Amino acid sequence: MAKYFIILSLLLAFCTATSHRLRRHAWHTLTPAQNSSYISAELCLMHTPSKLSLPGTTSRYEELQAVHQLEMMQWFGGDGRPQDGCITNGPFVNFTNHLGPAYAYTSHCVTRRFNETCSAQTAQVFVDECVAKGDWLGAWTCIEGKPHTGGHGGVGGLMLDAVVSPRDPLFYLHHTWLDKIWADWQVRDLPKRLSEMGGDNVQDEGNLPLPFPPRPDSIPKSTGADGDPGNVTTLEHVLNMYGNGPNRTIGEVMDIWDGVLRYEYVEPETGGY
Repeated sequence: MAKYFIILSLLLAFCTATSHRLRRHAWHTLTPAQNSSYISAELCLMHTPSKLSLPGTTSRYEELQAVHQLEMMQWFGGDGRPQDGCITNGPFVNFTNHLGPAYAYTSHCVTRRFNETCSAQTAQVFVDECVAKGDWLGAWTCIEGKPHTGGHGGVGGLMLDAVVSPRDPLFYLHHTWLDKIWADWQVRDLPKRLSEMGGDNVQDEGNLPLPFPPRPDSIPKSTGADGDPGNVTTLEHVLNMYGNGPNRTIGEVMDIWDGVLRYEYVEPETGGY
């Protein structure tokens, strides 16, 4: 799953391409106007027609989700209602999605089933544990097993659909946070950790925290990637963006600060790294 963290960083970066380094702030430090601007941008993507002819998509927002599918509260609304899980408040209450469940193409609402037990796995003590790991495989396993899975399970509903969890707008905030955890791990040993990569290149879909449903014949099972045909992920692995942006190798996007992505995270306590 490591490459999906990278793909989401690419998607978010392509939406705000610039020659200077962007700064990513924690949600709670933004002004109400900035919060509203972020929500408006997501609503804009939801109402802008698709243009890449990806299966099942009708909007630019769904095209971002299609990458995930093909590869395998106050602002955002609250918990889902008991009878069907559909959210009943917030800016996305009337949003109709056309991808999913799983590999199907059907129209449905944003659903959630909040679970505080799962959410507890995203606590700072577990984040600190992951950031303290001495190598990438240890950090990746820790992030995947606690903060990543805890966020998906804590929201529930669509976020527990391993194929098209990006249907819930909270997915992008959650994965940006995971990207920050990775960056926090990297800065503990730069530049060494800008080239440290590993893990399975082809996922065992029957042995993941979020189980995958049977894959239809129209979506062939991955057997590797361009530039990286083996079963150990390397820096030569090509990330397929399916037209949402230029394809990149993992090696090209390992450095978020001065590579092709060019952004940084702003710590609320200190103002930056």
